[in-house]
Amino acid sequence: MNNSFLINKVCINNFRGYQNKEFEFFKGNKDKRGLILLAGPNGYGKTSFLDAIEWCLTGTIRRLEEEYGQRKDKTVQMQKGLLKNNLSQDNVTVCIDAEYNNKHIIFERSFDGQNEFEGFNIDKTTFIITVDGQQKGGKTIDSILGVEVAKYFYDRFTCSYEKNLKMYEKSRTDIYEIFSTFFGGTDEIEKIINNLDGYQEGKGRNKKIHPGLIKEIDDKFLQLKKEKVVAENTYNKEKQNLESILKQMEHIGGFKKTLEVYPNKLIYKEEKRAIDLYQQDLDFNLKYQSIKTQKKILEQIKYLVDKNKIFSLSQDYLKHLTQEINLDNFKNHLFIPFREKEEAIVRSQGKDFSEYKNKKNRYEEVLKDLNQIKTVSKDSFDKLKKLGNQLLKQEHHCFTEIENAYEKLEARDQLLGQLQRYKTTDLATKSLRALIDHIEGFTKLRANGHKKCPLCGSGELFASHDTKLTEEAKKALGVIDEERAALQQEHNQYSSELNDVLENIKRVLNNEASKQLSDINKVLKSINDTESIKLACSKFQLNFDKIDLKTLREYEKKLRSQSIDEQNIIELEKNIINGLADKYERLEGIPSFIDLDEYMTNKEFMALDNIKKRECINQFIRLYDEELSTLEINNKKDILKEDIDSETINVRISILNRLEKEIEQNKFLQDTKNKVEQAENIFHKINKDFKKKSSELQKIKQISRDMKKLRGDWDEKIAQEINGPLQKVYKRLNRHTNIDNIDLTKEGITKQMAKIGVTLDDKEVNASNVLSAGQLSIVSLSVFLTVAMGHRDNPFRCYFMDDPIQSMDDLNILSFVDLLRTELGKSQSKTSFIDQLFLTTCDEDLEKLVSHKLKTFNVNFTHLHFINYSEYEKIT
Repeated sequence: MNNSFLINKVCINNFRGYQNKEFEFFKGNKDKRGLILLAGPNGYGKTSFLDAIEWCLTGTIRRLEEEYGQRKDKTVQMQKGLLKNNLSQDNVTVCIDAEYNNKHIIFERSFDGQNEFEGFNIDKTTFIITVDGQQKGGKTIDSILGVEVAKYFYDRFTCSYEKNLKMYEKSRTDIYEIFSTFFGGTDEIEKIINNLDGYQEGKGRNKKIHPGLIKEIDDKFLQLKKEKVVAENTYNKEKQNLESILKQMEHIGGFKKTLEVYPNKLIYKEEKRAIDLYQQDLDFNLKYQSIKTQKKILEQIKYLVDKNKIFSLSQDYLKHLTQEINLDNFKNHLFIPFREKEEAIVRSQGKDFSEYKNKKNRYEEVLKDLNQIKTVSKDSFDKLKKLGNQLLKQEHHCFTEIENAYEKLEARDQLLGQLQRYKTTDLATKSLRALIDHIEGFTKLRANGHKKCPLCGSGELFASHDTKLTEEAKKALGVIDEERAALQQEHNQYSSELNDVLENIKRVLNNEASKQLSDINKVLKSINDTESIKLACSKFQLNFDKIDLKTLREYEKKLRSQSIDEQNIIELEKNIINGLADKYERLEGIPSFIDLDEYMTNKEFMALDNIKKRECINQFIRLYDEELSTLEINNKKDILKEDIDSETINVRISILNRLEKEIEQNKFLQDTKNKVEQAENIFHKINKDFKKKSSELQKIKQISRDMKKLRGDWDEKIAQEINGPLQKVYKRLNRHTNIDNIDLTKEGITKQMAKIGVTLDDKEVNASNVLSAGQLSIVSLSVFLTVAMGHRDNPFRCYFMDDPIQSMDDLNILSFVDLLRTELGKSQSKTSFIDQLFLTTCDEDLEKLVSHKLKTFNVNFTHLHFINYSEYEKIT
């Protein structure tokens, strides 16, 4: 092992055309430097092999990434096969076994996503580095080498026929970038220029712009320029405001004379004369507040004085309104309802709702019990007797009928005992007895309209009173059964009479209970209907159970006697309205019911009912009381007793208003002075920063220009030095040509540009304008090898040439192989700039030529010949 980076083995799994393949180089050789020759027909996977190395070490495949970026259709379906071999297998893996700095290193990159283009994003792939068995973090080979390789891998370390032809497309900036290893001076100068001017990192979707210090300072300079204009305008505006206020303050002498007009006699103990308020040794805010406080107190006193008489009248008027409202309420809620519901009132007077409710429940229970008595029995008559005791008087005939019913029940039971002797199980006998026993029943059925016999269903035989069927039954049963029939008819007679008695008593009791329940319901309804009248009686302190029309008339007369004379009321109402009305005839302090944002008009007030009028007067009284309660003076109880002239209060308030404005103007003057001073300070500070930033910007731009000039001078010097190896390589590759010379020229003063020119008939022209495809390939190879020489000190000296000799003639090819043989033959010397060269070709002659030359001159190499896609045989 040594300090160079060398590849020992490459393992590829499910990558593009490869399912699973392993490549090992220089097997058995201690020296891993040399040429790896990959030969075979086109389409057998040689380029994909080189792609696998690039993807593993850098995380992308530049040629595929750029080609995909130009596609219009970028669906997931169109990405199939971009990175994977087997679409049903998710994972793609490339593993590189290498040695560097006397350490064994394994790089492994894998991808298992469905969107295959994401496999060209290092953040979407998994990258594992193992150094002597220990895992180490990183995303590309750069983390091991400590220098940028991944970024320039495609541009500096790979060469192909496609890239050779693209020399036509190279701009002067691209040419400069190719030779950037030589150009650019030292790293320190490049860093300084990048930090000053900014730089671009990456390309395409990975492009990232880093703004430099000049841009940062320039942005700050422009921002300060805008702030300076705003600050200067603000400063000039505040100065103009100050000058305007100072002109208005020239009247101060006349103002002091106005203050002396303030009356000397003080209305309340805490009051101060206007001149004393003005001369207080207080700051603006406290002085201004003391003036406002005194003015507010005077305004409250003026209001109280002006409205004191109205306040007194309003209290009398409020009593009148209350009396009128009471009278109206008495009429509307008691007198008139009494006339309308007098009968209900009389019915409910002295009646207790709960008592009658209980009675109702009891009578409803009685009716329910009556309905449950269905059959004739002693228990049924016992229940009737009990219910009769609740409903009837003791002398009522129902009780006699019940006693008689007990006797008939006893007689009927005795007959039932005698009939037991005539019991039989013969069905025919039972039917004949039933016919005889119920002949009277049949008669009743006929009388009630029945057309057919209930026993046989015959309509013909059932139509006659003396039917043959009955006669035949008597004959069949004989004389002996006549005694039983007589007993049965007597029994039936008792049963019929008892049933009639039962139903009659039930009917009497039901009628009585229903009548009582009806009366109770009337009382309960009357109690409910007169509930509001009972409440009104309570309000007017009258006994509901004792009221009558006479009592109510006397009470109404009493209420009328308490009212004020109508003429006095009209005068009182007029005075109150005049006292509250302003010049627009609106009642001050009383909001309108119609227009909520305005005070009520005189007309609106006069149109209100007494309740609304009382509400308005109460509102004024509350407002007056509130003003009195919030008056913050010690002798406020004495204020209304004194004879204070309202006009003198107006004079005081007017002077205080003038004083308040003066204080406000003085405060405004001071505030404006402060604003002017603040605006001036801000402007001077921003202007100072602006000048400083402007100076910094000029200096930093000058430094940038100086650095670029220094780099330009250096690049011109280096360009001359580059021309030596470039021409040497070119001449070694191109030994027969009409081109006299080829050279690299640095262009641009501050920009990084260069061009490759050729000398033709003593005239220098752009190489891509006059060279053939074969000659351009030679120029491109010359540039590639010259750049490689510039990386002589780079730890990564592995190069990849993918079929680079297309369109070159035999002599050029021979020269190319000799150059490779020479350089690889001295790989152990200090002048060597190539450790490993991966060369692919589909040309059999070139394959044989390279193999022959390297063997003849004992150059270390591995020869793999592809016999099918991804299938090869190792020749050397």
